[in-house]
Amino acid sequence: MKKSFIIAAIALLVGCLSLPAKAAEDVLIVNLQYVVSQSKSGLSLRKQSEALNSIDSVMSPILTELVNEKGAKVLLDRQAILFGDPKLDISAEVVKKLNKRLPDVKVTISDE
Repeated sequence: MKKSFIIAAIALLVGCLSLPAKAAEDVLIVNLQYVVSQSKSGLSLRKQSEALNSIDSVMSPILTELVNEKGAKVLLDRQAILFGDPKLDISAEVVKKLNKRLPDVKVTISDE
């Protein structure tokens, strides 16, 4: 019994190794952040949206405060998880604090 199992496992392994190289091309990978950061349109967008930096600079301390206040060890972006207990979502609290600290952002668009 063991001998036939070992032979079957070896046959399966040899069969998998002899698959055509095209099978590896069935899955592709893209780094969207790299594409946006390196493309001309992405660079243009970044110049026009520098007002987003002010949001990040105000939101970062808010997130740190809430993590410390709640005693959390990890903070995950909601888009990075498939399911989570809604009680763990602090988004509304972040919005409330952000609205108090940064009620508006001035954006200047140049005529380049």
